[in-house]
Amino acid sequence: VNLANNEDQQEGQCLKYWPESGSQVYGSFEIHLVSEHIWSEDYLVRSFYLKNLKTNETRTVTQFHFLTWPKNGVPPSAKALLDFRRLLFNNNFKKKVFTFLTGVKELNVAGSLEHLRDQRPCMVETCEQYKMVFVCLAEEITAIVAALS
Repeated sequence: VNLANNEDQQEGQCLKYWPESGSQVYGSFEIHLVSEHIWSEDYLVRSFYLKNLKTNETRTVTQFHFLTWPKNGVPPSAKALLDFRRLLFNNNFKKKVFTFLTGVKELNVAGSLEHLRDQRPCMVETCEQYKMVFVCLAEEITAIVAALS
């Protein structure tokens, strides 16, 4: 899961670790871009083959990339973020690795919120971000209540 937008990657704050097309070698790993599916203007899903050149072991990696979360800002809409969350959690992969501007972390999804609160206490830094949290909560609760009705 990549939550860093393209501008942050261009500024070198979160390095891009995949090729635009074809294959590219990074150290002892070769990454081959298999597909890129644009779900909306806010997010896309990429699939890669990751090959360890030392062991010849190959894995398929799926990347969920949220494109419109600006540094020190909020996503353009709660709906976009909630739709991305639903897409992400409706895909049952064994491991999920989250990429933030402040680093990469592999998380137990069930405990991810608590972990984020413990490890990234400044994740919500502005009043605008704090309001977005409550807008997302309100929209999600409204959707749950509507589904139960």
